[in-house]
Amino acid sequence: MKKIFAILCTLCIAIYATAVPAQEEKYEGPNSMLNLAAKDYPDVPPFYEPLTIQHDLSRLSSTMAYAQLYDMLCNPEQYVGSAVKLKGPYMPYQSEDGEIMHFILVFDMQGCCELSLEMLPTRGANIEYPEMNTEIEVEGLFDICNDNGLRFVALRINRINVVGQN
Repeated sequence: MKKIFAILCTLCIAIYATAVPAQEEKYEGPNSMLNLAAKDYPDVPPFYEPLTIQHDLSRLSSTMAYAQLYDMLCNPEQYVGSAVKLKGPYMPYQSEDGEIMHFILVFDMQGCCELSLEMLPTRGANIEYPEMNTEIEVEGLFDICNDNGLRFVALRINRINVVGQN
């Protein structure tokens, strides 16, 4: 009897978990942690260069760069406003509504796993984006953004340096 009850409870929990969709919490934070007065997330003024880099992932091994970026993505509040330098392939992505987003990729040592960080230009920055998979190096400020209740992290950049073609 106890066994049947346990099986029924497990079955009910499994059905409930699959039948009720998980509700994402709407992010109520500011449009940009770097610019609390921003009317929307792209509204961040340019920063002065050269930056004093606090997290230089471009000089780390692939394993360490991957681990550091993973920590930054999991604990973004600790890194907001930090100057970050990254090197990796450029990857554009077109969303369903036609918006083109720009990412820099960081691979692990095996090359099978990757992390990406969206690059957002600062206000007025005229950035020429290279071809897909071009090796680039960027310096920017780490930010947490709010896009209609959706929270995401981004690197605010003034420019892109092309390192090489893949």
